[in-house]
Amino acid sequence: GRGAADGGRGERLAVWQASGALPRGKFLNAHLVRYCTQERITFTRSRPYWKNDQAHVEQKNWSVVRRLVGYGRYESPEALVQLNRVYDLLRIWTNVWQPSLKLVAKERDATTGKTKKTYDTAQTPYRRLLAGGALSQAQQQALATTAVAYEPLALRRQLAAAFEHLVRLQERPNELCEQKNAG
Repeated sequence: GRGAADGGRGERLAVWQASGALPRGKFLNAHLVRYCTQERITFTRSRPYWKNDQAHVEQKNWSVVRRLVGYGRYESPEALVQLNRVYDLLRIWTNVWQPSLKLVAKERDATTGKTKKTYDTAQTPYRRLLAGGALSQAQQQALATTAVAYEPLALRRQLAAAFEHLVRLQERPNELCEQKNAG
């Protein structure tokens, strides 16, 4: 049997494509590779011919997540819970209350070599989503409920407090060395 691999194949296709980002010898066994070859499922890091496919995601990781949390080391279960709390609050702040500009046009002047960028009016991702018209009435209502549940100043205070707690849980390199030397 194929049973488990066949069920929900369409739903798993994206997961299998993402699996290609890992070295094949470490993650994929010969049976799965054989099955995917027979079913013509290709393993890929991104879409074909899109060299820089994840550029915007990486940019947002820096501008939102890394700028706040940094590259600290969090290892305890308590730190994981607190990190998830910070991410939940940060997600709401960024999507509901933090406006951003969207690039509309980019023109390069051939004589000077300068590039002129044109942006639309600053809006929050929440407002852009509502204006896009792609959501059902129920989805719009669910988003509106989330948006009104968080007053911006109170949300910023909650985020600051959650982050301060998270920083206290961060593993310090010197502490790790002392623990290794003591044990």
